[in-house]
Amino acid sequence: MPELRLIKFGYKNCVNCSTVGAYKAVSQTHGEGDHTWNDIRIMTPEQLENYSSTQKPTKFDSYKDIDA
Repeated sequence: MPELRLIKFGYKNCVNCSTVGAYKAVSQTHGEGDHTWNDIRIMTPEQLENYSSTQKPTKFDSYKDIDA
């Protein structure tokens, strides 16, 4: 494990030994008409699976297949 990862950032595991998976990004559009804004939610694969099963299908989601 790189020394900086251990000393400065306080990690206990190296990247290869980590049990945390890759995070995902979901693009969201809120509001209506001239009062719309975009947002990006970062979540774990498990959160994304739960989110995907509770959301209505969208017409276009450019981030659905991109890993964060």
